[in-house]
Amino acid sequence: MELPLWMQSGRILMTGEQDRYFLSRAIELARGGMGKNFPNPLVGAVVVNDGRIVGEGFYSGPGSRHAEVVALSRSGEKARGGAIYLNLEPCCHHGMT
Repeated sequence: MELPLWMQSGRILMTGEQDRYFLSRAIELARGGMGKNFPNPLVGAVVVNDGRIVGEGFYSGPGSRHAEVVALSRSGEKARGGAIYLNLEPCCHHGMT
């Protein structure tokens, strides 16, 4: 089976197909918090740079770090200049996390 063009080595192509792939991955990751997240929503995050996943994370429940924080910390410097895909808008406040 041939890989999609945007996954082939040396070819970076931002397309709707690629966006759907990374967003689907964020949704898949969000399921990792299922049963632990109440009363908050399920959230998954994927950090992408040069068309490649460099960090992932999900919200695992009250008192834990937000999905985007987990994904960014796992990607480190590889996140610089990249993009983040979330199945929910990033949280714009701080508190118990």
